[in-house]
Amino acid sequence: MKPAPVTLVRPRGVAECLAALDPADGSVVKVIAGGQSLMPMLALRMSTPDRLVDVGRVAELTAVVPGERVVELGARIRHRQLVDGAAGPAPAILGMAARHIGHDAIRNRGTLGGSLAHADPAAELPAVMVLLDAEIVCRSLAAGTRTIPARAFFLGPYLTAMRDDELLTAVRVPRADVGTRYGFVEFSPRHGDYARAGALCAVHTDPDGTVRRVGAVLFAVGSTPVDVSGALAAAEGHPLLACPWEDLATDAVASLPPPGEDGETAARRRLAAVALRRALQQASTLDGWVR
Repeated sequence: MKPAPVTLVRPRGVAECLAALDPADGSVVKVIAGGQSLMPMLALRMSTPDRLVDVGRVAELTAVVPGERVVELGARIRHRQLVDGAAGPAPAILGMAARHIGHDAIRNRGTLGGSLAHADPAAELPAVMVLLDAEIVCRSLAAGTRTIPARAFFLGPYLTAMRDDELLTAVRVPRADVGTRYGFVEFSPRHGDYARAGALCAVHTDPDGTVRRVGAVLFAVGSTPVDVSGALAAAEGHPLLACPWEDLATDAVASLPPPGEDGETAARRRLAAVALRRALQQASTLDGWVR
């Protein structure tokens, strides 16, 4: 199939983008950045906007602003920059996750903001943002600038808390504490394919190697990223190398609501339990240390 006829607008600044997203005629407007997710949807006519606002020339959206406690990443930062560490002093889990996004051509074009706004339940970066307690920065002419916690941003498959007239401009990510270790494991038919199940975690330790706190999020097993951190509280206070990660991972996935008669969901959860166990074990090795 071919996309339906659409008007393309190519602004050069955020102000022009906001004006284009606030139509008075009631037309449907979509933002396009890398186009790696939206273009297939247009071709299949799963999305039929009247107007596309191409933010590919908006330099403001590529800024990286490091702060003492938070790093602000522009929405148009490419996946490749996350993989290469070119996005500044952001937590290592961003690069670990971005390596699993598609293939080189997709990572070279796909953007951080585009992935978050698309809100695919099988996507890696939304889960990362929930794990990190990140904040999503959105702007519109009507409401100005507002920040939305990542935990409240993803509402369902391809559904977010953004208004139709808002532009996702940046993401504010807390910088990692000393002693934080990360793990990331994803199962997919082939590397770069859509995930069947995945897990990522952050293990925070004291200087003596005692586990202080564990955060973990599953993806591709629900309609949004699934936070299972509360089910891992039993690890707190234990020596890092003595934690029963396999049992904790099994219990964490078992704590989710029953999948009912959905065999596919049950299969994905079994994979998620293995992914979570391996991610926790990965984080307990030197490979997971934040240097």
